Amino acid sequence: MVALFGVLASLGNPLMMIMFLIVVCVALYIFSSFRFLNRVIIQQIKSRPSLKDFVRVNTFISIFFAVYTLYSAMVALNHPDLMKTAIQQMMAMQQFTMPPGYNEASLLHIFKVSYIIFGVFCALLMVHTSATLFFLKQYKAAFEED
Repeated sequence: MVALFGVLASLGNPLMMIMFLIVVCVALYIFSSFRFLNRVIIQQIKSRPSLKDFVRVNTFISIFFAVYTLYSAMVALNHPDLMKTAIQQMMAMQQFTMPPGYNEASLLHIFKVSYIIFGVFCALLMVHTSATLFFLKQYKAAFEED
């Protein structure tokens, strides 16, 4: 349901469509790297070269996502005035209604916690993608056609 909303929302905004597709590729990377781990490394089953290519392409897109998001999180956390300005602009919009019990300080805290969580996730994603590239190179014989 969320994916459908993401597609519909991104149809009118090309930049949003690109970011939506990048997030989809990260999800596909997580699935395909798990499949690679399960089939090739644990069960030691030979796989089609298409799995290797699929994992590799989504790995590079995931690296881009991780670097971009980690950089954005570091900038936002090092410059809280940017987040305050964004919150003030958001609150000034006519469509925005503040949830009951929240104020500007609580929204700033939520944004900070969200950026920290995304930063940790992206750091782990970068470690995971580098390990995946290492294992793809190490197990390249498992993808050769007989």
